[in-house]
Amino acid sequence: MHLVDQILDMSGSEITSTSFLTEIGTATPMNANALKGRQILLVKGDLFAADELLAAFQECGARILGPVGDVMDALELIEKTSSLDGAVLDIDAQRETVVPLVDEMTRRQVPFVFSTATHDGNGQLDGEFADGRAPLDIEQVLVTLATRIALQTGGAAELNGKSLSFSRSKLLQMMPPQSFEALAPHLTRVELKPREIMIRENQLIPAVWFPETAVISILVATEGARSIEVGMIGAEGMTDLVLHPGDLSPMRTCVLIPGTALKIDAEHFVAAMAYPAFDRFVLAYKEVLAVQFAYAALSHGTSTIDARLARWILMLDDRVDGGAIPVVHNHVADLLAVRRSGVTTALHVLEGMGAIKSMRGMIMVRDRSVLQQLAAATYGAPEVEYARLMSRVRRVAP
Repeated sequence: MHLVDQILDMSGSEITSTSFLTEIGTATPMNANALKGRQILLVKGDLFAADELLAAFQECGARILGPVGDVMDALELIEKTSSLDGAVLDIDAQRETVVPLVDEMTRRQVPFVFSTATHDGNGQLDGEFADGRAPLDIEQVLVTLATRIALQTGGAAELNGKSLSFSRSKLLQMMPPQSFEALAPHLTRVELKPREIMIRENQLIPAVWFPETAVISILVATEGARSIEVGMIGAEGMTDLVLHPGDLSPMRTCVLIPGTALKIDAEHFVAAMAYPAFDRFVLAYKEVLAVQFAYAALSHGTSTIDARLARWILMLDDRVDGGAIPVVHNHVADLLAVRRSGVTTALHVLEGMGAIKSMRGMIMVRDRSVLQQLAAATYGAPEVEYARLMSRVRRVAP
């Protein structure tokens, strides 16, 4: 198991389903296939509204248990059901408390949403989809439940006609659920091409990418001078962080290993910063990147080419599957800001030590322990810091 995976295992428990009684932003239309074949419990005291929800879910291809307007009837129905994928609960079904249903859904780890708003002591609407105008937004109910089911199962949902699988981005997996739901309708899967420049230095940041199978380099470059890699991002991370509209990037972002990533436009990413949990999550990750940048500077400034290359191979091996790293000498030399001949010599040294097997366009990792000894203090500390910082904000509702 690679160090990044070990860190993620240590930093928290497996994902479980809970309720999130929070507001989410205006959702976009969802493709009908998102809920197809899902078995959904519908508990609704208002029979007219129940008919509307029933029709909407059936149009999406869902199989409905109910609708029922009584909490006890709903509990009896659940006991007779072997499989349940999700639920829509009425906060005040027939003036009964819905807490027993919430407890049962949580025990079974079944994703659910609340469909109605109630009034607080000041006469204000308080509920998951309360907007001050109408207590029920069917479209948001559909989108949010589909997203929570996908998040719980590691499966897929189609939003905006785009198929989204949430299981490959480790960072999205650990994101607080309400924050993820704010992003999900705006995520689009894209294919990143080899050496594609996604963002140039001193230019507007157009989007944020969450790598899945791709690996991305962050480089510092100045006009007329060589660039050097200061950061590497895989499925555990995300690219340039947009904290305010119109932010410019001081660095260059480009593709190191081609593959897939989930992309969100900068404006939607910035809008999600309104959620305190997401704001904390982003700032924690920003600190993670700062630590990685600091250790990159330590490596570039104090280590031999052999040690720098060992660290670089370890970091890339953490982010690719199979132990085979598809790279060419020229590209590595560009990233480390050294001569190609220096990289070739260093690769021969590492191969002679039994750490790697170097082939044309490919590096095979044979013994990580040798690489770790060479990299010494420049590798490992940022990964531990990642676990420490992200464990504070992962999967925790505000």
